[in-house]
Amino acid sequence: MFVSIVNTPRDYAWGSTTAIPELLGTPETDEPQAELWLGAHPGSPSRVVDTALTGGAPDLAAWIAADPARALGKGTSLPYLLKILAAAHPLSLQAHPSREIAQEGFDRENAAGVPLDAPHRNYKDAHHKPEIIVALSPTFEALCGFRPLVEVREIVDLLVMIDGSQVAPRWELYGPMVHLLEDSVTEHETDAEVLESVVAWVLGGGPEVEALVGHLVRTTEKALHPAHAHLTDPYTPSLETVVRLHEEYPGDPGIIISILLNRVTLTAGQALYLPAGNIHAYLRGLGVELMAASDNVLRGGLTPKHIDVPELLRVLDFDSIAVPYLEPTSPVPGLQLFQPAIDDFVLARIEVGEDVASVAYPPRGAAIAICIEGSVTLSGSTGSITLERGDSVFITPQEGELTATGTGVVFLAAPGE
Repeated sequence: MFVSIVNTPRDYAWGSTTAIPELLGTPETDEPQAELWLGAHPGSPSRVVDTALTGGAPDLAAWIAADPARALGKGTSLPYLLKILAAAHPLSLQAHPSREIAQEGFDRENAAGVPLDAPHRNYKDAHHKPEIIVALSPTFEALCGFRPLVEVREIVDLLVMIDGSQVAPRWELYGPMVHLLEDSVTEHETDAEVLESVVAWVLGGGPEVEALVGHLVRTTEKALHPAHAHLTDPYTPSLETVVRLHEEYPGDPGIIISILLNRVTLTAGQALYLPAGNIHAYLRGLGVELMAASDNVLRGGLTPKHIDVPELLRVLDFDSIAVPYLEPTSPVPGLQLFQPAIDDFVLARIEVGEDVASVAYPPRGAAIAICIEGSVTLSGSTGSITLERGDSVFITPQEGELTATGTGVVFLAAPGE
């Protein structure tokens, strides 16, 4: 069965007023449109267009709760949440918990009587929240994961050299970050332990941290002078991010943390995979985001919202990593699959047209599709639906293998393998 669905974009302050309307051909509202949620998450379940198909249930959450066998085939909940995300301003630094930490934290806060809607609550549910983002805009900018410590040292050494300050020795200006300036760590201190100690000190706040934020911004502005261009490459994007974050969140400790992280610019079609414990922040751009159906977020800066430092440190993975690109596979022409090594979800990009007249794809369970370009007809074992740009649909498992025809592009989310 094909069930047309709609939803209202979330109006978070960091959202773009134009990107989602331009992508989907929907009206602008003069308000930010940050995220369009497609799924059954209780925070914003997709609304059913024709409730006669769902026994009167007005949204996916209500329908799945009332008739999970018909909606899902098996199981009692949709394991993923599909989003269109449009960032005009940086999101908060954040990370998501593993299954084990989420379950323990959820039970602990329940036992303590913390209301689910309390602003200081960390765990809104008992689930993990791995996620992927696929860029739709020509560029999509992000911070993701701790960069190699040698790169952090190079950035800080560069700033110290350009600063040339004689006011105080560098260890007084940079506080505990002096660890990052050493050529090596001791045999008792790994790179991850160094990064953890620096992050804990930065998020602890206080006059020294406030002074370091100001000093870092002033030195970075000096470093970005054209006269130093030959010195700052390849770290210019990281330094530009420091200045931009200062403009958006003046004095925020997260500005310091930004230089500890990989700075990446995706081009359209490139993707990132952000597993549990990966600290990240989307900076600017439009993309398709797919995640486990959870709302558990531990924040680490660049936000006025609650930050629980001890809990964040417990969740974070401090191991240095390369940029976590997710390369798609292409089983057949016109089909790309973005499949991380988890069983919660897979994201399919299907493009049909003059070169590829039809694409067959068998989702493993209930699927959600959204058309972002042209007109695409999806056909299954019992019916079909034609999606125009901006249309979205929930597809029950009984449809089996789907065949796409027409001229356009759809993204389709389904349970993973």
